[in-house]
Amino acid sequence: MSVGRHLNLNRLAIIGGWLFFGIAVIIAAYFAAAAERLYERHAAVRLEPIYVDRFAADNSNLAWTEKTRVVIFGDSRVLQWNPLPRAPNTQSISRGVPGETVMQMRYRFEQDVLNLKPTIVIIQAGINDLVAVGAMPKGERNSITDKTFSILRTFVELSRKDGIRVIIATVVRPAAVPIWRRLFWSDILNQVERLNKNIRSLAGEGIQILDADELLTGGTQTINEAYSADTLHFTQSGYRKLDEALTVILEQK
Repeated sequence: MSVGRHLNLNRLAIIGGWLFFGIAVIIAAYFAAAAERLYERHAAVRLEPIYVDRFAADNSNLAWTEKTRVVIFGDSRVLQWNPLPRAPNTQSISRGVPGETVMQMRYRFEQDVLNLKPTIVIIQAGINDLVAVGAMPKGERNSITDKTFSILRTFVELSRKDGIRVIIATVVRPAAVPIWRRLFWSDILNQVERLNKNIRSLAGEGIQILDADELLTGGTQTINEAYSADTLHFTQSGYRKLDEALTVILEQK
């Protein structure tokens, strides 16, 4: 084979390689954009109510008690809290719905908290809103996080209006974000910090802060591995850590 022919074949191979690479990039970009659109639609759906009557039967069958009633209200992090935190002479009731956002919770707060007439409500919610926020346009993220806080503040105000003592938890940031989620979760730590700063500002008469994020992260950027069951959920060690802090708070008058 002549030198010229060999060089031409090399050029064709190089051109073909770059052409293949270019096509692959275009296809990858297309599917990434499609995935982003799908994720945006999924995130938008999660901001709508879907679990309004989940505990309707349980609530109607709940018997009166002389014990101090404590309702723990929130998402899957509440649902997986087992055993529930408790102090002497208390009745602890879980009202956690997996995957639920604060936007959704506002439609069931009255029946799952206020109508149960608890002495204390523990609110642990917000992470699912922040996960959804990551898929929204950058210009909308802060306003959605602030709306999440506004709803949490309304929960607190409604509770205090009914004479209910409030313990509200800061939002625990996720564990190390998997590579496949980083495209949509790139801003989640900033949004966690923004929301938690506002949550901490709520402390006042009849309102106490359970700084769950500080307890389980130790001030680092991610949850301690010993307390992380997966990206968003806690191990039993994590719940025990929260229980220790809550026991002290619950025993305070």
